[in-house]
Amino acid sequence: MGLKYDRGRLVSLFIVVMMFVSVGGVALASYNKIVHPGPVEQGLSAFIVSALCGLLMLILSTTELYESIE
Repeated sequence: MGLKYDRGRLVSLFIVVMMFVSVGGVALASYNKIVHPGPVEQGLSAFIVSALCGLLMLILSTTELYESIE
């Protein structure tokens, strides 16, 4: 379409989108927990998914930082 995006800009956009998705997921889970209280049943799986998303964002932001230094 005539628009050119460099890799750094796409990585930045992906990181921002992932942060908003993570915040949205946490907000939705918190709201559901407040409305429907009960025992925590999926604590480990939720932690693993959140940790993987956080690790992915950390790796991408570190890669972007090193590319901007060069």
